[in-house]
Amino acid sequence: MNIRTPVPLATQSNPTVMETIMKPLSFARRGARWLVAAGIALAAMPLSPAAAQPLPEVVPELRLDRVIPHPGHDDVVPFFTKKGVQRNCDYVVYNLRFGARGNPEKFFDPAFANGLKTLRMDFRDQVAAGLTIVNVQASGDGTDAIGGPLPAATIGATANPNDTAGISDFRLSATDLDGVGAPNERYIDIRITALIDHAAFPAPAIVDNQGVVKLSAGPGSIEIPSHDPSKPDDGDFRTGEKTSIRIDVTDCEPPPPPPPGGDGPCFKVERGDVDCVPGGGAYIYNMPVGPEMAGRWVQLRTTTPGITIDPPLQLAPPGGGVLHWEIEGASPGDVVNLIVTGIETYAGPEEGVGLCCTQTVDIVIPPDLRCPPEKRPDIKVEKRAEVARCTYLGGCDFTIRVTNVGDGPYNGKIVLDEVTLPGNATIDSGPNAPWTCLPATSPMSCEHPATTLDPGESVDLKIGFKPGPGWEARFIRNCAEYDYTASGKPDVFGRTDNDKACATIPICKRGDPDCRPPVEKKVDLRITKDPRSVSCSADGVCSFLIRVYNNGTENYVGPLTVIDDYPTGAPTSSTFGPTPPWTCGPAGPGQFRCDHPGVALVPGASVPLSVVAIVPADYQSDMIRNCGEVRAILGETVLTNNRACATMRIPHPGRPRLTVAKTGDRQCETGRPCTFEITITNSGTAPFNGSVRIGDAIGVDGLGRLDGVAIASVEPPFGCSPEPATLPLSCVANISLGAGESRVHRVTVVIPDDGRLANLPRPAPAQNCVAVLPPDTPVRGLDLAGGTAVPGGLGGSPYACHRFLIDHEEKQQCSEGFVLNQAGRCVCPEGTTFRNGQCVQDSGTVTPVPPVKPQCRLLPGQIRTEDGRCICPRGTDLKNGKCVRPEQPPERQCTLLPGQIRTQDGSCICPRGTELKNGRCVKDVPPVRQCTLLPGQIRTQDGRCICPRGTELRNGRCVKDVPPVRQCTLLPGQIRTKEGRCICPRGTELIRGACRKAPTTQCPEGTSLVRGRCVPDRQDTVCRRGEVLVNGQCMTIERECPRGTVGQYPNCRPRQRPTLEIMPINPDVFRGLIPQRQQQPQRPNNNIIPQ
Repeated sequence: MNIRTPVPLATQSNPTVMETIMKPLSFARRGARWLVAAGIALAAMPLSPAAAQPLPEVVPELRLDRVIPHPGHDDVVPFFTKKGVQRNCDYVVYNLRFGARGNPEKFFDPAFANGLKTLRMDFRDQVAAGLTIVNVQASGDGTDAIGGPLPAATIGATANPNDTAGISDFRLSATDLDGVGAPNERYIDIRITALIDHAAFPAPAIVDNQGVVKLSAGPGSIEIPSHDPSKPDDGDFRTGEKTSIRIDVTDCEPPPPPPPGGDGPCFKVERGDVDCVPGGGAYIYNMPVGPEMAGRWVQLRTTTPGITIDPPLQLAPPGGGVLHWEIEGASPGDVVNLIVTGIETYAGPEEGVGLCCTQTVDIVIPPDLRCPPEKRPDIKVEKRAEVARCTYLGGCDFTIRVTNVGDGPYNGKIVLDEVTLPGNATIDSGPNAPWTCLPATSPMSCEHPATTLDPGESVDLKIGFKPGPGWEARFIRNCAEYDYTASGKPDVFGRTDNDKACATIPICKRGDPDCRPPVEKKVDLRITKDPRSVSCSADGVCSFLIRVYNNGTENYVGPLTVIDDYPTGAPTSSTFGPTPPWTCGPAGPGQFRCDHPGVALVPGASVPLSVVAIVPADYQSDMIRNCGEVRAILGETVLTNNRACATMRIPHPGRPRLTVAKTGDRQCETGRPCTFEITITNSGTAPFNGSVRIGDAIGVDGLGRLDGVAIASVEPPFGCSPEPATLPLSCVANISLGAGESRVHRVTVVIPDDGRLANLPRPAPAQNCVAVLPPDTPVRGLDLAGGTAVPGGLGGSPYACHRFLIDHEEKQQCSEGFVLNQAGRCVCPEGTTFRNGQCVQDSGTVTPVPPVKPQCRLLPGQIRTEDGRCICPRGTDLKNGKCVRPEQPPERQCTLLPGQIRTQDGSCICPRGTELKNGRCVKDVPPVRQCTLLPGQIRTQDGRCICPRGTELRNGRCVKDVPPVRQCTLLPGQIRTKEGRCICPRGTELIRGACRKAPTTQCPEGTSLVRGRCVPDRQDTVCRRGEVLVNGQCMTIERECPRGTVGQYPNCRPRQRPTLEIMPINPDVFRGLIPQRQQQPQRPNNNIIPQ
């Protein structure tokens, strides 16, 4: 967007890259929570003293109650910078940038984008006296009030003519419209060019000024001033520093005074040549100018109808040269009349612009100059369906591709008109950035920001639809058409038959065999953490690997944040890699934070992050546990897989470790000695010499800890001072044990028969528990005499228990009205006699027997008192129908294996859909249905039943493979044997192609039947040399010489072998030239070709 005043510029310089990034510390101090709408807030904005009022809550949670800047990761912070410089003797240039930067996810938050749309923004900037604005340019991520291009800039007067630039009623977009910004910021660049009044600056001077952006919503407004980043920052962006520039025109020479009057021309016009514009489509007139025109402006116009000249004005270069003018609308052979006007500027008391003179010249377009047509773009629209079918619930996804199929580049925005048929449909997914589509229901318009498409380049629009209410068609048809006018191209270019494309997707109804609901689209990240080895190195180096996966169904492009901590205690140091792109640092005690500026992960892809921790030699645990958590991204709802942990063992060379084991009598009697053995072992790798606290107690099931149990002896003594006399005991003793050494103490106690066990079953189950702990550990708090054995009872931990039984005398009781005599029998009281089932007084009166009260029913753990009540033993309470201890000892936390989670009751389990295998949670594999082994079969690892190699399944059993017998053809009368042979039945022969009975032949005496013929019996016949006996007859048979010989048998001689010289070439050549005998074994002396 440009606005210019009609003042010729002396020079045009390319804009420089604006320095807009403030110092990080300054940025952090100036940062204030800016916008919060569903997590957005507008805070600490400066209020105009006169007219500014607090902004109303036009969006949720929009407030102005924070004055002190409060930067944070989730903040979106405004910034407004301005820099200026004197470009030359005539102009100064100001570069301003207003925008917001912060968490990239906020810019993709619809609530945040809507919050920005509600804030009207107005910009104004008044330059210092002596400067006149001649040009204002604005670009970047800004729109007008309805989402269109930025409004046109204006140049107005405040104190002096043309001293104020302004842009009214614009918005800062949450979309990166120009496509050149960083993911975490959106901004608008404004460039102001001002003309210097030399008379106002006779000496070098410093001028200051400041731009202001006013934010308004309803009756409230706030103003943000610009800040010069080269000046100190006080930390409050409400008091931004003005921008200062130095203007010095003392070395600039003024132009010559106005030319004197006269009739002669002030310059000479020479006819130049005419050529084609590079690329074709127009002509170019190359006009020479002499040195007398140096520094003067030359204007060229034509009186020939239909002809246009571009540019209308050019500055002659120093020393003269050639000016190039583009002529459009002319044809070969045309005569073009040109009017050339010389213009010069002068300064001083009579500054102004004067006309030197005007001349005319006629040029002729050469008749034989044929320029190629201008290379022009051509937009082609293509549309395809991304799914084979969709449903009325949505999932009707299309892709529209816009391609420049012309031979020239396309520049500008792209607007497509989207229509769905035969009814209206709403957007179900998309559009992909930077496309925007409005409204959300078809028909709609989809726009791509201004871009350049070179020939062959294309951009894709991905969008999905959901059929609207009442849709009855079994298909959805979507069409897209390029809109010339909305794209800023009022003139049609290229072909028009390729500007529109359509695609159709069938819609299936519920119940159709091929109808499946659309794939649920989800945004989900998953993190895993694995140890690089089972244990850390001997010097305490522990390595882990984190992987963050895209567990969703769509690509994820954006930043990542991982929080890493150590639940078992912080290590000495923790390093991460690779850095870059990861940046990591402490985030709290034993906690670290790693940020990735931006990843691009397709579904299933991952990005790694390595962790190396170094633990000290005195690390408080034998294991180190490292956990990583990936912060949720926008739209993510499944957070159960955003955290993962891994554990490694820490070797402790030269470290002692005390463990205890306990054994003893399996059954004890009250009032009699009972012995237990306590074994204390140093299972570490270094000797132990120090103090420990030894605790020992006996607990009875249903009664609790048994106090006052006398200790008869401890052999050898523990070494406590004094030695304990009763259980439970807790004392401190010194122990010296070498690595692997043990010491055994025999403790003999006497369980008192004081009636405490009277109401318990006989024998009563009990346990004796012992602990060997650091001296400052309170043993009583461990409650070792609980109802169940403590883990580690086998000696693998510093505490252990031994279960045993206590036998005791049961107290005999009599029924109501009777008493127990010394012999232990129930009798009537003294002075009474037992008559008729009751005790009566000797006087004859009956002593009434009180009625027997019904007994209460004992609940689990209860005991019955002497008066018949059912109560819980001391130290227990009735809860949920049974006696329980009011304070149960805390259960030891189970160790989470890889992939496990902890339930509310403290159990370590694998998540649903997984199972524990080889010490880690893996996905459930459905059990393979066991097949039934048939005779001879074996079962494979995957559960299949197969026959061993070399056998096959036949008739329900595995038998050896039998090569298939080639079936013979049965001739008349033949039968087939089990082996598959075709034979004639017994008593018949195959005669003339059929089975017939063999003829009965009687041979004369002296002859025999041979093969159906009678031949003489000449068994004594002796044949001559060279004859053989065949069928009783001497016959001459010609024999051949053996292989490798020649001649007539028996005169055979060896064959002469030809000599062949082997050339050093590929032996395969000989194989192709020398005939090879088939099915003949090769002999060593016949190997012509080396193998």
